[in-house]
Amino acid sequence: MGSKGLYRRALLVQNYYTDSNCLTINSVGLCRVNLGKLEDLVLMYNSFFGEVPVSLGKCKSLLRVRLKHNGLTGGVPDNFWGLRRVYLLELDENLLSGQVSPSISNAHNLSILLISGNQFSGPILDEIGLLGNLVVFFGSGNSFTSRIPASMVKLRQLDRLDLSKNELIGGIPEGISKWVNLNELNLANNRLSGRIPSEVGSLPVLNYLDLSRNLFSRKVPIKLQNLKLNLLNLSNNQLSGELPPLYANEICSKSFPCNPGLCGDIAGLCPDTEVNGRMVLVLTEGAGELRG
Repeated sequence: MGSKGLYRRALLVQNYYTDSNCLTINSVGLCRVNLGKLEDLVLMYNSFFGEVPVSLGKCKSLLRVRLKHNGLTGGVPDNFWGLRRVYLLELDENLLSGQVSPSISNAHNLSILLISGNQFSGPILDEIGLLGNLVVFFGSGNSFTSRIPASMVKLRQLDRLDLSKNELIGGIPEGISKWVNLNELNLANNRLSGRIPSEVGSLPVLNYLDLSRNLFSRKVPIKLQNLKLNLLNLSNNQLSGELPPLYANEICSKSFPCNPGLCGDIAGLCPDTEVNGRMVLVLTEGAGELRG
């Protein structure tokens, strides 16, 4: 089908699907044709390259935008972030860069935001907390550098949050007990620090918790025992003290490696410690030298 036929299809059926292409996204005519009635734009798993056209931000009828797994580059236009009717925005696995625009606060209908595997940078905006219908937010594998904004605790519909593999700092914000629908929380591979809040143990349906490869310190909250988790990973942090009784066994050993200050009935976990006033030296595998 020629390019003119594609334009007509987009206008007549209000959907634009294509696959197995290797061309710039502009070459399909998105910058030159009035697509004001377009509701579905599905161009994923192609080889499109180039920037997201500014004209897409004028498609006020869009409900679903699926551009994942292409070679799109550059920043995303401000007006595109703020499309009011879009409930699914799927931009993951591209080469997009720049910052998320504050105009995303206008996307009141947004339910699924997928921007993982790009080169986005800067802060995770406070405006994300205004997206009251947000259920899934995947932003892993970017270069976000801010704290997790406190406004995000307002996202009561949130089911899955993945901000792993960024450069986030600070701690987990207070008030996350409001995430009563949260099933999955993945904040691994960042620079988050401070105490793991005991509120995490109050999340009623949480079944996946990965906080590994951060700088979390102090004790593992005893309230985590309340969770019915399919996966728990707190490895490679700076946690210390005794493990909660439920976790102090070999069955849970893979959840806690590389926390030098942790203690529990897990081989090789404890550092030097004191028991009943006597210093006890616990030798772990690989210890090659004793010093006085």
